[in-house]
Amino acid sequence: MTCIIWEKEHELGIKEIDEQHKKLIEIMNHLCETINSGKENYFVDEILDDLRDYAMAHFQTEEKYFIEFKYEDAEEHRKQHNKFFSALKLFKRDLDIGEEHVAKELTEFLENWLFNHMMKYDKKYVECFHKNGLY
Repeated sequence: MTCIIWEKEHELGIKEIDEQHKKLIEIMNHLCETINSGKENYFVDEILDDLRDYAMAHFQTEEKYFIEFKYEDAEEHRKQHNKFFSALKLFKRDLDIGEEHVAKELTEFLENWLFNHMMKYDKKYVECFHKNGLY
């Protein structure tokens, strides 16, 4: 499995949020490294906890600016955040009941999230945030 390298195309041009997105890639790469080492059974629970903590902090940041800048698509974006948390709960449940391939499925989910959510939903708020002076 190939880990992810932060690319210029991942940047939104909002320093605080770009730094948080880099943290997500670090967590994803930790998952990638554990899968490559064959030790995913030992670390997936810890990685799920890291993802939950990351998401709570990151989503709070975005949602704070949604309110402050009166972002028009905030409700739809919040729904996507809720879907992320719901998915994490399902992965945690599957891990707890001993399902196989949780790490692989989690990786696929995160890659989709990274390239779908960040590149689709997050890019939508960039203009609003920039208009309000956030870079």
